[in-house]
Amino acid sequence: MGTLGREWRREEMLRFSRTLLFCLFFLIIMVSGVNHAVAVNVKTLGQKIEKNGLLCPEIYHVVDGKKTETTDIILDKVLKIYFSNTKGLTEENGKVYPGLSIEVLSPENEKVLYSENALVNFSEKGLPVAFSKKISATIGVASPMRVGKTYTVKTRLWDMKGTGEIIYTTEIAITGKSTREKLPTGEIESSGLTAKNVMLLKDKKVVRYDLLTVGDTAKLAFLNVGKFEKGADGLYSIDMDITITDSAEKTVKQVRGMLKESGHISMKSDKTNLSATIDTKGYKPGKYTATVIVYDKINNNKVTIRKSFGLIRLKA
Repeated sequence: MGTLGREWRREEMLRFSRTLLFCLFFLIIMVSGVNHAVAVNVKTLGQKIEKNGLLCPEIYHVVDGKKTETTDIILDKVLKIYFSNTKGLTEENGKVYPGLSIEVLSPENEKVLYSENALVNFSEKGLPVAFSKKISATIGVASPMRVGKTYTVKTRLWDMKGTGEIIYTTEIAITGKSTREKLPTGEIESSGLTAKNVMLLKDKKVVRYDLLTVGDTAKLAFLNVGKFEKGADGLYSIDMDITITDSAEKTVKQVRGMLKESGHISMKSDKTNLSATIDTKGYKPGKYTATVIVYDKINNNKVTIRKSFGLIRLKA
């Protein structure tokens, strides 16, 4: 082989070596990325680590059936952490097999709650693929947790049939506890928000003996509802739900989100007076109870107000 041929062969071998080295380097990066991928662009209230192909685009917190944007919570509440639209669980015959561990640590790093696998009853039998769209970890915020303390919550979701896992860590601050106060005029249960009094009004006057006539329209007024949190825009976000039940505790009326956008307001302080309208048209004579929940949409704190009233029918 001539000099030109030897030079050409040397160049080809050098080019092949560079290509092989680049491919090996790229493969190492890919493998490393699969095993240690950290999602930083997903909105959560904690830190999320995804490994070996198990992915979750959204993790969110729910208290009292509503999403919350804060990690502050009241004692004696239940926190649910949802893994939404999880992808990458191994499918076998239309089922997936997730495992879920939960650990709560005190400020002193002591375990106050631990579950090795909260899904153990389902992990072995498998669950329909649709289940992976909403997997939740439930944490009861109760004794031995204490008001004023901050606790670390560690959850681990993994694939029982594979190697994928998601580790999610957050901190919850216990900012208060639920209190219940019985007044001559009604009952007030505080869970972060407070109220001073509740009154039943008709034509702007207090209804005597809490007794209305069928067909009356009255207002349930709540005084000095407070401890609302101001939002980033400088406004408060308040809403209310009302449920009216009869003497058999059957729901006769229920309205959720009564205030809507009108509850996004500016206030001079964190307290305000609120009211809910009660229209008794179509009701039967008897005893009823109105339960109103006023809640802060920013931190999910609430106050529950209960007021009983009677209905009579006047003779013609």
